Amino acid sequence: MTPMRSCRRATQLLSIRRDRPLVMSERVWLRIHLAVCIHCRRFSQQIDLISDMMRNLPDK
Repeated sequence: MTPMRSCRRATQLLSIRRDRPLVMSERVWLRIHLAVCIHCRRFSQQIDLISDMMRNLPDK
């Protein structure tokens, strides 16, 4: 898998895990990718931050 395809898959999995638990092979693959890719780690941190911010918005 080329680096760009790997990062694309990682961002897909990071988004998917917001909706459903990842299966074991997805979790392992993602963990390995995040260990070596600073860009995807940063993306993961950013979507976690955005999610936390959205959760803390006041209800209307």
